[in-house]
Amino acid sequence: MKKILCLITVLFLASNAPALAYETSPDSNWKVTLGLGGIIRPEYEGSDSYEGWPLPYIDLKYKDRFFLNPWRGIGLDLYKNEELTVGTALGFDFGRDEEDDALLQGMGDVGETVELGLFAEYKLDPLTFGLDFAQDIADGHGGFTLGGSLGSKFALPDHSTFLMPSLNATFASENYMESYFGVDHLQAVRSSLAFYDVESGIKDVGASLRVLHRLDNHWSVVGFVSYSRLVGDAADSPVVAKENQFTGGSFLTYTF
Repeated sequence: MKKILCLITVLFLASNAPALAYETSPDSNWKVTLGLGGIIRPEYEGSDSYEGWPLPYIDLKYKDRFFLNPWRGIGLDLYKNEELTVGTALGFDFGRDEEDDALLQGMGDVGETVELGLFAEYKLDPLTFGLDFAQDIADGHGGFTLGGSLGSKFALPDHSTFLMPSLNATFASENYMESYFGVDHLQAVRSSLAFYDVESGIKDVGASLRVLHRLDNHWSVVGFVSYSRLVGDAADSPVVAKENQFTGGSFLTYTF
């Protein structure tokens, strides 16, 4: 269950492209999108092996303010106009288990945690600029990340297919980097890895493409592929088997 929840959480983390507006009843305060599909992703960040999982897709919004979705968690848009959206959310980081890979044996687990997030999006057609901050508040990795993104959205001539490309980068604090990429003296003794000290800095850079094809006003097919490259101290970590990381998936969704 832990791994399934983790996969749901990271479903669209690499894609900060703007969400699409579906046609809903003007009398309804709710917008609900449900779906089913699956994704393929690395066993852990830095792994050279992949795993695939079938997954549900859930995206709820109430009065265009409160939301629940797999890329931000549970949150609230604090301020919103046509160009700028600022909000806060509670998200989840399900850590990392040493049993995920033989390379991690002796490293111990990185604990599950809740993260308090702040985000901002500014739309300057056809571009959307985004910032996402997430701070551990439940003693998991003990640090924070700050992500920046540049995305866009445009329709193909059929007016039913939408492409959402995005570029992104992530800065991570020293505590975060130590938890996921460092090897302390005790871990070096217990594992086959050498001691490795890390500092805060840019953790990864990447790009993603999200595609949505509307079958009608309710049914849609959503697909995505994302690429990220670990850089700096993260890329040089002995727990990283491969710097280049890919994630992809597709879903059939229904919007009420």
